[in-house]
Amino acid sequence: MIRADSSLLTTQWEAVAARLQPAGAALGVDALRDDVPNLLQAIAADLERERSSEAPATGALADAARLMSEYAIRHVAMRLGQGFSLEGVVEEYTAMRMAVQRRWQTVRGASDDKVTDLIHFNEGIDRVLSDSIAWYLSRVAYGRDLFLGVLGHDLRTPLGAITMSAQLLLRDEALPEQSTKPVLRIFNSATRMQRMINDLLDFTRTRLGGSLPTYRLPAQLGPLFRHTVEELAALHPDARIQYSCEGDLSGDWDVGRLEQMLSNLIGNAIQHGDRAQPVSVLARGAEQEVVIAVHNHGAPIATELIDQMFDPLTQGAREHRQSQGSDSGLGLGLYISREIARAHGGDIKARSDAAAGTTFTVTLART
Repeated sequence: MIRADSSLLTTQWEAVAARLQPAGAALGVDALRDDVPNLLQAIAADLERERSSEAPATGALADAARLMSEYAIRHVAMRLGQGFSLEGVVEEYTAMRMAVQRRWQTVRGASDDKVTDLIHFNEGIDRVLSDSIAWYLSRVAYGRDLFLGVLGHDLRTPLGAITMSAQLLLRDEALPEQSTKPVLRIFNSATRMQRMINDLLDFTRTRLGGSLPTYRLPAQLGPLFRHTVEELAALHPDARIQYSCEGDLSGDWDVGRLEQMLSNLIGNAIQHGDRAQPVSVLARGAEQEVVIAVHNHGAPIATELIDQMFDPLTQGAREHRQSQGSDSGLGLGLYISREIARAHGGDIKARSDAAAGTTFTVTLART
């Protein structure tokens, strides 16, 4: 039936696509039809394969399922390029399913004993629809992450110029006293934006399939972390940060990345913690690893959100940051911190309750 009515079904598909095309578009018949005739023929071949108990292991019939997937992906790729929404693509298949089912009843009759053909047809539509949705979502995600990466990269140059200019002004002894505060505000804001851009670039690098680059060299973490704490204390004069270290903190480390990780964790603790209570930072050397714990008092993180806090794209994590009045912009700090820990053969775990407060514990392998 599908082969015999292929022309009619294709015309009906074109009519649905014409109705769903983006506003202002005027796609021609060829663009609306796309690979629909080939897809229908592949579906018909797949039905014949299912119907025949003697179908060969190779050949045109055996290739039907593969061809269905190929034509479906080619079709959704064309629709994406034409500006169709994912909902529009799904509605195309829904309309086609209904059209075939109506023709099936007309041609075969409701009591046809080969109702299994209709079942196999629906299974085939489900497969190609699943393939189409998966491909569409993957390309949208890829395009989004690529755009963010390019945007972040291109922003670095003008932002660097702003930061350097503010630094030069702050070093100028002729700068009027009344101008010092606004210039300092420009410098701090630009520095914060630079950190956000660095996080964004790291995020898109990992999301596009790459790994977070690290360059590990022998180093001692004790003095390094103390310097990081002192910088953050100067940046947040209204916060109290207590730092202590014990044991052997030597190893092969990417010190720049670890400074970035600790800065993110302390900044998160300051932002979400109770300013009346200190943020404590402990670095402890064990036999095979180094453990870092960053603790703050304040409103606890809900148990069901603990793991989600490391993924900035989850709804729960976004809702938590909004409920805490977060102004951390992209909210990538915890995600990047976890990637840094994993690049050092370790991980980050969080524990939070109203009585004990919130603690992020990092483990780092020495080599």
